[in-house]
Amino acid sequence: MDFVVLGDKLAILTCLVDQIVTYVTFRDLIDERQEKTRQARVELQQDEREQSKMEKNKLKERKEAKLKAAEAMLNGVDAAGAEGGGAAAAETKEVKEDPVALEKEKKASDEKVREFQKRRNQLMEGMLAHQCLPLGSDRAYRRFWLFTTVPG
Repeated sequence: MDFVVLGDKLAILTCLVDQIVTYVTFRDLIDERQEKTRQARVELQQDEREQSKMEKNKLKERKEAKLKAAEAMLNGVDAAGAEGGGAAAAETKEVKEDPVALEKEKKASDEKVREFQKRRNQLMEGMLAHQCLPLGSDRAYRRFWLFTTVPG
């Protein structure tokens, strides 16, 4: 086949691909993969929305907790002057327990993020398997594509 011109080789390959695509089993396989890719894209978008909602909720909860702690400290200082400091000691104990709770929450959050990233990578690999990629590029980083529907 060394004597066949490159353009003729591409024409032969195009003809063979067009002929393969006419078979029902191959078309069903392509349609099935496209459906899986579409579902993977939808799942990825849902996961991203869910992840962003969780992050926003965590930030909101942390802000509320900080505000409550600051408010309690102010109330504790006021109450400490009147009651002799009993309430202030209870508040500082609760604040000391917060770092432990925050550490557990952070570990759980990191685990969820790792699971999300792993699932996202799997979905992205599935989507990229059915994506049109360029034939190559030259020194100027121009990409070259082959489209049967676009002449030239």
